[in-house]
Amino acid sequence: MTKDEFYRHLEQSVDAPAGTLTDGLPLKEFPGWDSMAVVEFIAFVDEQFSLPLEYEAIVAAKTGGDLAGLVGSHLT
Repeated sequence: MTKDEFYRHLEQSVDAPAGTLTDGLPLKEFPGWDSMAVVEFIAFVDEQFSLPLEYEAIVAAKTGGDLAGLVGSHLT
């Protein structure tokens, strides 16, 4: 999965407009990013990459790039 595909999935999961999430976008400005989106993100990463993530690591993420960094080498 590419980083763009990763971002598009996250946008769809929170009903944000396509192209909204970028590396530098602060998550506090990402429409729909809330506790339910965090749960969705955890499930998505586990399903797509079989990669368990700690809740604390996700809530510590400040930007779209930080979220992508959590899955790191799993993105092409």
